[in-house]
Amino acid sequence: MLIFTITKTMRPILILMLLFTCFFAPAQKIYLRDWSAGYRIGEGEAVGSNPYTLGVYLKKPAAYQAFLNSFEVNSIYGNPGPVTYHRIFLQTELAKKHTAGSFWKKTTIPLGINFAFREKRTGMAIEYNEQYARPITDSFVFNKFTIEQTQKFVGLHTGISRRFRISSRIGLLSGIFLQGEMAIRHRFPQQLSFGLYRIPQTLISEDAPQLSDLKGRNYVQWAILVPFATEINIYKKQWLLKPEVSIGMVGNRYLSKTFYARESINAALWFIYRRK
Repeated sequence: MLIFTITKTMRPILILMLLFTCFFAPAQKIYLRDWSAGYRIGEGEAVGSNPYTLGVYLKKPAAYQAFLNSFEVNSIYGNPGPVTYHRIFLQTELAKKHTAGSFWKKTTIPLGINFAFREKRTGMAIEYNEQYARPITDSFVFNKFTIEQTQKFVGLHTGISRRFRISSRIGLLSGIFLQGEMAIRHRFPQQLSFGLYRIPQTLISEDAPQLSDLKGRNYVQWAILVPFATEINIYKKQWLLKPEVSIGMVGNRYLSKTFYARESINAALWFIYRRK
């Protein structure tokens, strides 16, 4: 089932890679033009903003929901903000010899792998605070459950890039960038806290045992981006620096189908080695 899901989700990228490979035949006209490494940061829409809305991610949502139902609550803390993704790319670019035609003199096909991790989503908790439940004279207790979300992804990417030379040192680049990736680690660190306060807001005692992490589903997501970049020659036309911004759409099983939920804006920096 897992293999079928990955294949179905990443089918457009795999088909495009196959078409590019067939189009580049015969093989003697193909060469690896560039080798590059890049770092990209971008934001995406968050799904679930507090402990009650995270169950869709979990492998065992029923047990988690039963625990929440047993927890007396009079305060909820959420984090509705966007999630921030950090990605590292390793990439090569395929090109045809200049004799293949004028179109391919300025066009290449990027192929590579990417690794993604994102900052922890924190600030999600539920609490029973006695201060909110009854008049306080000298002290009150609280019970608090806190949960975080962490994810890591690995994937493949391809596309088509078109270059426009501005000067001997600077060129502009745009095209279409296709990316598919799968979560290989999806965890929810959780913690219970129990404490006693004395008025005015003086912590007398606190116990915060660390619980084992909850396991999330390892799902697949995709992205279609349009990059806008500048290539800057920094050494002998072989070493280049490429700052880039990109806009586009992302999708996975949890995001809604609205444009607002799927829009993606990213910034990246690439280091390139170009074969002569």
